[in-house]
Amino acid sequence: NRWAHTGLAWYQKPAIQHTARWLKLPQHLKLDSVQRLLPPAQPSLPALQQYYPALTPSHATVGLFIGCLSSLLDRQTVLAAITVLTAIGYNVTLPAQQGCCGALALHDGDSDTAHHLENRNSTAFADPQLSAIVTLASGCGCQLQAYKHRQIADKVIDISQFLSVSGALAGQLAPLPATVCLHTPCTLKNAMHQEQGALKLLQLIPDIDIKPLPTTLSCCGSAGSYMLTHPQMAQALLADVLAAVQPTHARYLLSSNLGCALHIAAGLREQGIVMEVLHPVVLIARQLRL
Repeated sequence: NRWAHTGLAWYQKPAIQHTARWLKLPQHLKLDSVQRLLPPAQPSLPALQQYYPALTPSHATVGLFIGCLSSLLDRQTVLAAITVLTAIGYNVTLPAQQGCCGALALHDGDSDTAHHLENRNSTAFADPQLSAIVTLASGCGCQLQAYKHRQIADKVIDISQFLSVSGALAGQLAPLPATVCLHTPCTLKNAMHQEQGALKLLQLIPDIDIKPLPTTLSCCGSAGSYMLTHPQMAQALLADVLAAVQPTHARYLLSSNLGCALHIAAGLREQGIVMEVLHPVVLIARQLRL
């Protein structure tokens, strides 16, 4: 991922972007749908280690699943999760052997690759000493929960749910007098059934004004690779979400799934709506007083 991160940073340099647009490379290479999803270039962030010890007396060791895209496109969420988990007394391990959860391969009908990835991740997280396997993207989380290796699947939990249930952050977060719009991914609600975790976690922040998106909204249009393979329908679904987001005038939009966050953030940029799109755990890390 280090080389991929370097390549992405190079591609996002203003001069390179200007040249690519002038040559119409995204259109010629049929990369328009991918190009719009790329987040703004991020400052260089620390490389990830395989183990982070707890900063307070340790409760247990958890495995952190980062999959194939989080460390490349959303390193700040990975680092935020590590910051919070170690601060409240958990050792965190990031097995080097882990990789893609297999969801995208399965969506594409490639069950052989999906099965291979399941075996790879099941081996990576096989340590019986892991008390939980914490996920940062609900799309990955629900795929891991569906693994046939039940000793792995039964330990999977969304980061917000894990932190909320732990109870360790009560009274430990600085006030934030700001409005946040909370998006609940379909996979978090309908597959993982852990949709209350993010809301309960954010409610621990004093002075925060949380505006959950209406439950009547359907999928945002991300849906794994759907936003790439069916861009017109994905945009139509996204339009409903953006119409609900805009009147909130929130400073932040929070989503627990990377695919949804990238899709919604792209829509906000295209409409000129200034709203920082984050994973809930990033906001928690920013407010942490421990």
